[in-house]
Amino acid sequence: MLRSLLLAASLAASSALAPTLTPTSPGGAQAPPPATGVQSALLDAVEEAASICLSKQRGDGREGGLAWCDEPSREALERTIRGLRGRKLAWWLDTPLPLRAAYTRGPRLDISVVALPGGTTLPASAYPSGALILVAPLLGQAEVLTLTGGTPAEELSRTALRAEDDALLDFEGGAPHEFRGTPGVASAFLQVVLLPPSMRFPGSGASAPPLPELATDADADADADA
Repeated sequence: MLRSLLLAASLAASSALAPTLTPTSPGGAQAPPPATGVQSALLDAVEEAASICLSKQRGDGREGGLAWCDEPSREALERTIRGLRGRKLAWWLDTPLPLRAAYTRGPRLDISVVALPGGTTLPASAYPSGALILVAPLLGQAEVLTLTGGTPAEELSRTALRAEDDALLDFEGGAPHEFRGTPGVASAFLQVVLLPPSMRFPGSGASAPPLPELATDADADADADA
């Protein structure tokens, strides 16, 4: 059984995250496995901040973009994520595939840790437009490629993901993203995804709110006669 990716915050005591890490597959970034229930105080704080951000939404997000996000609570979430660090363990250094540990999976929230053994690639996948994607490096270095959605996909941009930079990347859903590990360098990152109010993750057991019914001409005439 693949286990144990240790997380620690700088200037804070280490805290163990020990869910099962499972091999990823194309599209895996859209449908990670269920959370295992193993607790981590550091990731619990991330989950709490993300839940607050989801609860303080502005609008339903149907218009697209990130206008539904409450800016102060989003900034608080980003502050909670910054500064997390990881420690690589020997058992996953030579695995042939990226590994994913889902910590939290809700109707509109996913918090996962992804480990990239040196030189491995997490195939491109995309969250829907309007999703907020936050990516924080935990250890090592990797690259994030933003691609077009066509076939073949073309590279739009490339961003370095290095733990020593204390960087936090934020993306909007819509475009596919591909993560590439650096040859010979093990890396890992935390990914937090928030969906707008009008969307739900597949298989979450919850449905998105229904679209409002559009009034027909007959309805308008009936209202006028009432």
